[in-house]
Order: sequence, then C-alpha cells, then structure tokens
Amino acid sequence: MMVRERVAWVARLEAMKLQITWVIKFHSKV
Repeated sequence: MMVRERVAWVARLEAMKLQITWVIKFHSKV
C-alpha cells in the first residue's frame, strides 16, 4: 500500500469518527 493512500485512508477514518462524535454530542444535547 502506498504511503499516500494510507495517509488519505487514515485521514478519512479520523474525519468520520469526528463527525460521528459530533452527531452523538449534538443529539444528546437536544
């Protein structure tokens, strides 16, 4: 696996986790 692909994959995974965390926080607040 190319290093660049790996970095892009990890970045996308982190972004997804961040989005999920934000959504959970938002819904628990309401």
